[in-house]
This record gives sequence, structure tokens and C-alpha cells, in this order.
Amino acid sequence: MVYLFEELYLLCLHEEKVAPTAYCVAGIPYWLEGALLIDLAIQKRIGSEPKHRLRLLSEEPTGDPLLDEIIATLKGSEQPKKIAYWMGELEFKPRKVFHQIS
Repeated sequence: MVYLFEELYLLCLHEEKVAPTAYCVAGIPYWLEGALLIDLAIQKRIGSEPKHRLRLLSEEPTGDPLLDEIIATLKGSEQPKKIAYWMGELEFKPRKVFHQIS
């Protein structure tokens, strides 16, 4: 199964250099965080409550280190928090993500 965040990563690669293009580097952490959350929602691992708060629906590992890292982070929260909170809290560094995806 190919995840949305992997597809996004592939779209950001320079065809010849096989490295992220300059225009992707600044925005990619936010795009990837959003794509990772969408992938978890598609798998019904997280859900949205009223007032845009995320709730963990399943703690089972996905087998993907990035998705499992998010599940562990969400699991550590005592109560559902807004999506904007999680987008700031996750803070995936592009090099870390690129290394794990590659």
C-alpha cells in the first residue's frame, strides 16, 4: 500500500538529483504532517470530533514508523486536542522524514 505522504514525497523530488526541490523544502513539513494525519484517518486510526479535535480511535501499530510515531504521540494525550495543535506538536523535520521514506 502506498500512502499519501509517500506520494507527496515523490512529487517533491527533483527528477535528476533525486533530492527534494527547493520549493518543497520550506512547506514540506506541514504538507507531510497533514498527509500523515489523512493517512491515519483513511485507516480509521484517528477521527475528528466537534470543534476540530482529533481523537485516537485505534492504538494498533500500522507497521509504518512515521504513522506509528503519530499514534504514540496521540496516545500520550489525555484528551482530544485541535488539529492545529497537533500540526504544531508533531514537527517532523524534512531530513528525518526523507530519510525514513527513502
